[in-house]
Amino acid sequence: MTTQAAIDACFLQLPGATEDDELIRSAEVEKLTGLNRMAIHRAEKTGNFPKRIQVGPRSVAWKRSEIIAWVEQRRLG
Repeated sequence: MTTQAAIDACFLQLPGATEDDELIRSAEVEKLTGLNRMAIHRAEKTGNFPKRIQVGPRSVAWKRSEIIAWVEQRRLG
């Protein structure tokens, strides 16, 4: 199973998941937010960033809609 296929399989099992709410990996989260991995981790620990979803033993992802909402909230102040 490819990595994307594994993510898709996990996504379909998320309670309340919709097709519009795809999961994205850390590289895309970094690109969308402008934050590096450590900054994301620190913001998560303080509750100031959307929580990651464990999609495998060593793999995490975030809901795109939550990341976009977080970026928009920061933009609007």
